[in-house]
Amino acid sequence: MLILGEMEQEILKLLAKYKITPDPLKDQFFLVDKEILAKMIKVANIKPNEKVWEIGPGLGTITRELAKRAKEVIVVEIDPQFKPLLMALPRHVKVIYGNALETKVKFDKLVASLPYSLCEPLMHQLVNAHFRSLVLVLPQKFAQNLITHPVFTARYKTKIMSEVPKAAFYPQPKTSSVLVKITRKAA
Repeated sequence: MLILGEMEQEILKLLAKYKITPDPLKDQFFLVDKEILAKMIKVANIKPNEKVWEIGPGLGTITRELAKRAKEVIVVEIDPQFKPLLMALPRHVKVIYGNALETKVKFDKLVASLPYSLCEPLMHQLVNAHFRSLVLVLPQKFAQNLITHPVFTARYKTKIMSEVPKAAFYPQPKTSSVLVKITRKAA
């Protein structure tokens, strides 16, 4: 018999309550592992005066943890089915409905379990952005490519902080994932 973790049970209840069906074609894989979430937050080391950006907040699980620490949290969500959940977030969380790739946001840190289809185009956009750090859950192969990419490594240090098992998500993706921290190299 499969025993669900507490966080996964909460997420399944929210999905049922709001009649939301995750769409793997939209890369909707929800983080259900408390330990991975805690690692993300620890690695991000958010200060009370910082502005944090999250892409694809979905149910707001990561967002609520970011909001406990940051001065301001800006989330960008493209899927309107999450609106009822995102409307209930704290007041210092600004919710933008739209495509993150078409949204200009000034931020100190980006913390997200990114929709995997956004990884490459987002990294292209962020090459010239000013930020303190990115703390992201990415596909393992993509993260490995960042570490060895000559243009990216000339500007940024990418460090794999942890493996993220497929079981850390609901539904489970086919791709293996890692938690990475990306910081700008000193000029």
